[in-house]
Amino acid sequence: MLLLGIVQAGIAFHDYLAVTDAARAAARQAIEARVSDVTAADVTSAAQDAASDLNKSKLGVTLANPTDPLFQTSGSTLTVTVTYPYSINVLGFVVASGNLTSKMTGRLE
Repeated sequence: MLLLGIVQAGIAFHDYLAVTDAARAAARQAIEARVSDVTAADVTSAAQDAASDLNKSKLGVTLANPTDPLFQTSGSTLTVTVTYPYSINVLGFVVASGNLTSKMTGRLE
C-alpha cells in the first residue's frame, strides 16, 4: 500500500508541475495582449497546450478581469489562475483529493 501511495503522490506532483507550467505559459501569453491583440480564449489555449498530458476538459483557466481597461495599459499587472483536480487513491480508498492550483502574475508589456 505504501508503494502505491508513493506512486499516486508522484502522479499528483507531476500534475502539479504541469499546472504550474500551464499557468506560466498562459500568463506569458496574456501579458502580450497589449501588443498582439490576445484574447482570453488565446490565453486558455496557451495553458491547454502547455499541459498537453492533462485532461483539457478538467483544466480550469481564469484570467483576472480581462475586460478591465488596465488590461490594455502598459505596466499594469495581470493574474492567471490554473486549476486541475487530483485524487490520490490507494486500493480504491481516496486518501487525498482536491484541486491543484497555480497562480501567475505578470506585468503587461
